[in-house]
Amino acid sequence: MTTFSPGQVYHRGMDVIYADELFFLNALIDWLLLRLAALFTGRAPRRGGAALAGVLGGLYAVAAALPPGSWLRGWGAELAVSAVLVLSCFGSRGFGRVWGTFLCLAAGLAGAAYALSLLPGGGGAALLPALGLCYAAVRLFPGRGERERRIVTAEVRLGDRTASFPALRDTGHSLTDPIGGRGVLIADREALAPLFEVPLPAGTSDAAALFRVLSERRELRGRLRLTPYAALGNSGGLLVCFRPDAVTLAGEGRQLLVALSPTPFAGEDFRAVY
Repeated sequence: MTTFSPGQVYHRGMDVIYADELFFLNALIDWLLLRLAALFTGRAPRRGGAALAGVLGGLYAVAAALPPGSWLRGWGAELAVSAVLVLSCFGSRGFGRVWGTFLCLAAGLAGAAYALSLLPGGGGAALLPALGLCYAAVRLFPGRGERERRIVTAEVRLGDRTASFPALRDTGHSLTDPIGGRGVLIADREALAPLFEVPLPAGTSDAAALFRVLSERRELRGRLRLTPYAALGNSGGLLVCFRPDAVTLAGEGRQLLVALSPTPFAGEDFRAVY
């Protein structure tokens, strides 16, 4: 007969499995696998998301070890639980890619642990070196996922209109207005479109020509200026900037000018840099 008492799960003919050890081991494994999935996909977990998913994974492991939860040991249930873990950690955006990566990593970890167990003296401790390698990868190679932690929501207000879009905090971005010393938020023109009744000119790379066109707009009169800039691989040039009524980054008000990017941020998760 199989019984359960605080801290232990018993199986006839098997070693005693301690529920607390089962919980913490699986929670650690799921946490590491999710962090590795973030490393490989460039996605950052939600705040506390990896820890929450680890707890859920640990609870699932304990529930599946008990007789009432025997149905949880099938492939269908495992796939469903893995999807729940990924959603709780990362949300729904890009779910398919992250979930597939998570499943591949889980299969790889299981294969590595099995291979190590075949070595002399491997046995049940074979999982520990594999977990150690996973942890080292998470700690030593934060990857592109760390970049997403610097992506915040930017809101720009001009008159009674507001534009909201994701903005990247770029540590190499040091552009400031030489006249007033304000920092400059460089934004995609499409992201700024909600601020204007008439769409902004597209494909206009001549800053002086764009300045002349925009200076005729009532909402931008007295707000425009040209700011010099230089970038890696670019000899420099001018950016058309305007002074908005308000700029907030992650809910914090900032005194910034807004520059129209000469090129769109195509294929990126952000629409502006600051």
